[in-house]
Amino acid sequence: MIRTRANRAFAGYLAAWTSSALGDGLRATALPLLAASLAAGPRGVAVVAAAGGLPWLVFGLVAGVLLDRWPRLAAMVATQLTRAVTLGALAVLVALDLVGIPVLVVVAFVLGTCEVVFDIAAHSALPSIVPREQLQRANSRLLFGEISMAELAGPLIGGVLFAVAAVLVTAVTAAAFLLAFGLLGLTVRAPSARPGTASERASIRLDLLAGGRWFFRAPTVRAISLLSVALNLAGGGFLAVLVVLAKERLGAGAIGYGVLVAVGSVGGLVASAVADRLSGAGQRRAICLLAGPVIAVAFAAVGAFPNWPVTAAGLTIWGAAATLLNIVALSYRQAAVPDEMLGRVTAVHRFLVWGALPLGALGAGFLAEYAGVTAVAPAAAGVVAIGVLAVWRTLSRAPREQFAL
Repeated sequence: MIRTRANRAFAGYLAAWTSSALGDGLRATALPLLAASLAAGPRGVAVVAAAGGLPWLVFGLVAGVLLDRWPRLAAMVATQLTRAVTLGALAVLVALDLVGIPVLVVVAFVLGTCEVVFDIAAHSALPSIVPREQLQRANSRLLFGEISMAELAGPLIGGVLFAVAAVLVTAVTAAAFLLAFGLLGLTVRAPSARPGTASERASIRLDLLAGGRWFFRAPTVRAISLLSVALNLAGGGFLAVLVVLAKERLGAGAIGYGVLVAVGSVGGLVASAVADRLSGAGQRRAICLLAGPVIAVAFAAVGAFPNWPVTAAGLTIWGAAATLLNIVALSYRQAAVPDEMLGRVTAVHRFLVWGALPLGALGAGFLAEYAGVTAVAPAAAGVVAIGVLAVWRTLSRAPREQFAL
């Protein structure tokens, strides 16, 4: 248990995070199912997925600069309200049968923009809520809540609600974000990022350059981020067409798709529950080295045997390895980067890593359109393997002590 004077603040933060994660899980299920219900084909589904990730490429770096100047927790509150209003409007359009792919693209882009701000602010604000030595434990709790809601409960509930009525899942998603808004606004009273003095408020360009220089001069931080780019290119592509794979090859409807995604989250859930026990520097280093190869094998297996058991097992293994890497990398970065630079360095990392998602989604959509949906998993395995080879030397030569928090 995290024992600090900020216990109450972290409890409220965790509750809001978990409610937001439920909204993310419902949204991530509802939008692909809505797109698939419009007979858009793999390309249309992938375009909607890409629109959700595009804001990382458009706004990611600038958001990092602004969140080193703005109160981070206040920005999180504002994004949750915007998400709730946007999904409420989508629910009205669904009820009126006025939804098409262009509408879903706009909604996905707005929600993705909110995600950019919320994600950078949330990860940058955490070191002001818990002490450095408890970052990995705090991140493990946050990831456990995120996976249990966004990848387990959210897809299951979303699939069932969509099978009942599409408007129902969009309305419940809006309610989840509205609850997160209320929890953040009412319970979190932790210090936030200080606004810079007049002399510190350099131009956005200079601030971006400073953050970029710090990032690219830190070889271990840079290598982990580049590995994560490869994982997201592969994973973003695979997830973008998973709904089509589930329908065409596995014979799954809306509920079956939700179940498949939820089953795949079990690995991440277990990993987040045990991550705080893997706190040794050597263990963290091993996770950074082995996560990529394990994920590549999981994708290769799904590509070779695209059936229910292997797909579910591959998703589970992928979730476990990716979650461990995410917790270790996040905690390492929060401890290593100076607080006044954390928003910008986090933004550079997220710009690269989350910006890879729409690129992977678009690539997978076109690949599935012309080579078949079963070609995506082998391609994902190849992308991950290339990423592992690109960073192996840097990570394998990094001193073990460097991974101590």
